[in-house]
Amino acid sequence: MKKILTQVVLLLLLAGTMVYAPQLLNGAVKKEINKMKTLVVYYSYTGNTELVAKTVASEISADVLKVEDAEKPGKLKVYFSGSFAAKRGRSWPIKTINVLLKDYDRIFIGAPVWAGKAAPEINAYIEQAELKGKAVVVFVTMGGSKSDEAIQSLTAKVEAREGKVVSSFSVKTGGTKKDEIVTKAKEAARQYK
Repeated sequence: MKKILTQVVLLLLLAGTMVYAPQLLNGAVKKEINKMKTLVVYYSYTGNTELVAKTVASEISADVLKVEDAEKPGKLKVYFSGSFAAKRGRSWPIKTINVLLKDYDRIFIGAPVWAGKAAPEINAYIEQAELKGKAVVVFVTMGGSKSDEAIQSLTAKVEAREGKVVSSFSVKTGGTKKDEIVTKAKEAARQYK
């Protein structure tokens, strides 16, 4: 009788495990995804890309890294030399960055669009970043309505560094109020939670 009772208890335990194991596994997978450490890297000249980057980072609980010019350029330099450099995919000197990407599973990289391409400062960042095997989300902000060329350019640069672009998005900031930019950034961030 004791042997039969033991077998019944074991069968019940086994049946319970089979019923609840998928739920436990799904919970474990979700916890693992939520543990994914994320970094949002951005360059911003006017503050719009910074607003988007910080909003996204806040929404997805990510760390933030601002790429800064070695020497802040004036507006004339940005609009003429910066646009020229961006259009050609060139980079500009940036301040030294001492953040180890090995500590992160997913990296967001964002920049403003100048002359249809990403700002040269973010190009400089990508050229020195260790992106091999990293999941990367690229994003751009722009005054106009065309973001495709800038996203394609960023994607190519990331892939040249052996990063894997898993997604991208853009936020139109030209003629847009700050609260509307925040709303658009929050909408974009929802898909990455």
